[in-house]
Amino acid sequence: MDTQMYQTDRRYRLAFGATFFTGMAVCTFGIANTTKYGWLHPSSISGIALGLAAMVLGGSVLARRKLGPVTSDKSALVSLLSIIVVKFILAALYPIFR
Repeated sequence: MDTQMYQTDRRYRLAFGATFFTGMAVCTFGIANTTKYGWLHPSSISGIALGLAAMVLGGSVLARRKLGPVTSDKSALVSLLSIIVVKFILAALYPIFR
């Protein structure tokens, strides 16, 4: 029983790592817009804050530390995916907010 639970956690951890690195790679395309609209634009500041939250979350998963309500690899993956969705929506609305 414990072995199956460990494998499940390992799968979530692997999925988190793949999602984290893919998200950071895709984020480099979005950071190019900050020079166009300015670093102090509200959308830029929101995107930077969300990216920082994702990096802190990634560090806590890497160090295997609990971070507030994130107590497992599955909840960390769900949190990361929600950050990515919010950043995607923010990037889609970026031209409207200028």
